[in-house]
Amino acid sequence: MALGVDDPALPRLREEHDRQEAANARLFARAGEAVGALEAAGVPTLVLKGAALAFLCYDSLGARPMTDVDVLVP
Repeated sequence: MALGVDDPALPRLREEHDRQEAANARLFARAGEAVGALEAAGVPTLVLKGAALAFLCYDSLGARPMTDVDVLVP
């Protein structure tokens, strides 16, 4: 509705977006624990691909469905 669009599919799309946002938040919380443990052990990390883009390029965590987080370690 923000852009003046009124479509019967919007409530279902909003529901899916919200579901994905919650799922991604849980995924990032778990990944954050793993990255934190690696960093605490002195292992440098770099988050790659979708997880990195989620925070840099998207207005919402629900905008990109994800099932994993890629982390580069030496």
